[in-house]
Amino acid sequence: MGVMENEKYIHEVPPIKPGEVFVPEKEVREILKYKGEERKEKLAVFKEKLTFQKAGLAKVQKEIIEKIKENPDSSYKELFEEACRLGEEYGMNEEQKKIASSALEQYEEKHRVIEEVRESYPDANDLYKELFGKKPKGEVEIIAGPVTLYIKCHDLEDYENIYFQSAKKLNPRQKFDAEFKEKVDRTKGIQVSGLEDFPDLWIAVENVTKLEMEPNSKEESKSVFLHEEQHAIKSLFEEAPERDLGLANKTRNDFKTTENTGEKERVLCRYFRETRKESEIYAKDEILAYYKDGTDLPDVVQKLSKLKEEGGNYDYSEKNRNNLFLWMKENEEIRTLTKEVMQEVYVDGYRELLEEATNAIKKMETAGYEKDEIITLLTYEPLAKWGKVVGRVLEK
Repeated sequence: MGVMENEKYIHEVPPIKPGEVFVPEKEVREILKYKGEERKEKLAVFKEKLTFQKAGLAKVQKEIIEKIKENPDSSYKELFEEACRLGEEYGMNEEQKKIASSALEQYEEKHRVIEEVRESYPDANDLYKELFGKKPKGEVEIIAGPVTLYIKCHDLEDYENIYFQSAKKLNPRQKFDAEFKEKVDRTKGIQVSGLEDFPDLWIAVENVTKLEMEPNSKEESKSVFLHEEQHAIKSLFEEAPERDLGLANKTRNDFKTTENTGEKERVLCRYFRETRKESEIYAKDEILAYYKDGTDLPDVVQKLSKLKEEGGNYDYSEKNRNNLFLWMKENEEIRTLTKEVMQEVYVDGYRELLEEATNAIKKMETAGYEKDEIITLLTYEPLAKWGKVVGRVLEK
């Protein structure tokens, strides 16, 4: 039972009782012991508890992040005890406590590294040189955030230097040519991590020269800071892409052992959807970061769905589209089929997924949820499940 308050569902009697520990996996195993109507009833109770816990733990994360912002020097012990105290209301279990513990240990370490670096290099020019190999040409501002070092480059060459070093790490053959420079100069900011001498340091860099061209440059600067800060906070709860190393061989065998064109299409579709999951993880991160900084959601979809050949900067499936196995293009018929399925999954289907995900955010906004509540709830969920998760929350 419940009542509506400000269009949000409020439980009169919380489905998780005081002192109860809710372990979803264990509950599911118990439900499977029952049959018929009894199983349906227990499943309905389970769904209500699961929704209540997810929304509650999202609220806990939001409050812990606020506590970090209010007092960045809060210790791991203080933060973890507070997380457990707040989480008790939502049946927080041991596995969830381990996740919170790991995230907060990371936070304490990242914050310690930032403090040590700033103490060792109080002069911004000296720190820039130590991090990136040479003195900056123009003015640089360095701001120590709770988990990131935020660098504002007022000279374009200083920003380009950082961007190029970051690109070279990913691709040692990267050249600083006119095309690369044009791409870099269009960007407002970049994240940098894994520097050889500072492996644990997270850095966010702002291209001040780009932002100064905007009508509301100060607001835009604040927006970029919020965007990069959201990336950093989200990284504490990072969702690592899982790779099935045997997937390609299995797909090849399934593809080669059938003569049916429709079945070949289904095999390719399954493979491309599976490999698209990595793109979905990166896209989820960008959606939440852009949503945090106030970018309109339709613009976010547009940015993330634009292909590299169209000038896009977030074409996560480009490598998969270009590096195809020989058996996917061994004759004209198969090449045509592969191209059609790639378009369906990597391009059209991917854009539909982005639209569904941002629509889920809009639905929560309409129901009265605040931005930080929405972000913390969805941070834990795969992009493909956002619609279903939001549906469960709002149906209550």
